Amino acid sequence: MDGANIERRQHIVDVAIRILNEGGVDALNMRHLAAELHLRPMAVYYYVPNKSTLLTMVLGEVVQRVVWSRYSGPPRERLLSQSVDLYDKLGDIPWISDVLHEGTSVGIPSLSQAENFLSACYELGFDDDEAFGLWRTTWFVISSELQWNGEARVRRGDHMPAPEFTDADMDAHPSSARVFEQWKPLSEGYSVVPFLAALIDGAIANARTTVPATTRKAIRAQPARKVGGSAEVASA
Repeated sequence: MDGANIERRQHIVDVAIRILNEGGVDALNMRHLAAELHLRPMAVYYYVPNKSTLLTMVLGEVVQRVVWSRYSGPPRERLLSQSVDLYDKLGDIPWISDVLHEGTSVGIPSLSQAENFLSACYELGFDDDEAFGLWRTTWFVISSELQWNGEARVRRGDHMPAPEFTDADMDAHPSSARVFEQWKPLSEGYSVVPFLAALIDGAIANARTTVPATTRKAIRAQPARKVGGSAEVASA
């Protein structure tokens, strides 16, 4: 793509961001975007094939504009600080949950973010599968939590309401009943941070076993074994 086309695509992204900031995801469609650009819709499709691609481009641009914190200290602390920073900074974008809900491809928020995270993993002795797995799973937790928060705001303005079940259902599932009966105080006291820490600590503990990395990889490649009618996954 030549310089003029790159500049035009950047202008399209800038206008799309303005529309999102003013009206959210529902306000952004190709016809509205074309009108704001003073172009015919087909002219926009020449640069951006569909809304999903547009949202991916928009989110990538917005993430590049975020002023991320500087992560220092031991690698474990850097991983947690970066994960919390991702969650907090992306959560400040008012339309982020709607974009994620639409299934926008955002597997790597930015190359520099990926580099910071993966280099810390390698310092901790992770192999490639473990580093990739923790990065992907951490991002999944963050993006899912952002979507949950967005849905909660739409429904009530604060926390997601508790699921409703009959008394018979609750009697048959006492552990679930114990949680659902405390849904409001548990929701009000919930923070994703300690569970991100638990995820990171568990991955670190697994990487620090005496089992060599090549053996851990071979074990992960084994199919799950059936035990008592349920799947048992081999672990190192």
